[in-house]
Amino acid sequence: MKKSKWTPVLLLLAAVLLVVTPKDSPWSLIAFLTAGILLVATLVLALKAYRRQGMRRTTILFLATVLLTAIALFSYLRYRPALLAAPGYTLHNVTDPGILHGRIKTLQTIAEQVPCTYQLLGWQSGDAFYYRSECDGNGRIWRYVIADDAVEPAAAAPDGLYAAPIPASDVIEGVLADVYPRDLATVSRETFIVGDALPSPDGRFIALISRHVYGPQDVLLLTSPVSFPPQSR
Repeated sequence: MKKSKWTPVLLLLAAVLLVVTPKDSPWSLIAFLTAGILLVATLVLALKAYRRQGMRRTTILFLATVLLTAIALFSYLRYRPALLAAPGYTLHNVTDPGILHGRIKTLQTIAEQVPCTYQLLGWQSGDAFYYRSECDGNGRIWRYVIADDAVEPAAAAPDGLYAAPIPASDVIEGVLADVYPRDLATVSRETFIVGDALPSPDGRFIALISRHVYGPQDVLLLTSPVSFPPQSR
């Protein structure tokens, strides 16, 4: 077998390694970079084979391998906040970046970039709160409505917002750090909370800001499964 034919085999092995390696494992970055390099190498070989032979079996094998590995890489890059919900609680990402932007945010996490910072402003009622984002020097104010699970821009925060901040230590029982090994999930969780948390007037919900270490931030909504709205994602 020619050396070039080993490339898709190694690529498939890298893809399998990528799938089975936890994203928060110290080996995840190595698996990601290895799969990425082999993906580019296999794509180059596939294009060369296509130019020489047309759409023959070897070319189809290369292209199929590239496609499968690209899918594995895309799945691997699914974004997750730095915190998870502890048993008995639900954690909702208010600033969920979506499918495509979520992959970009994962890369920003790996590169230790902070594209946006956030500030909690206060609750307008028991089911809506305001927060401020600062992205690339552009500040904006947002209103999040829990019942609609909708974030909408606001010209300004209204007067009379309810704001009774509590320290992060008061909410750590409801969250777990998304770290590896999992034994550290309860030890380091306060490290991933930015500033104070902001409970709603009735205490059913708690807004907080999480951060990856030297990475992106997220606005999260913490609550118990019983009171969390069914519309939430």
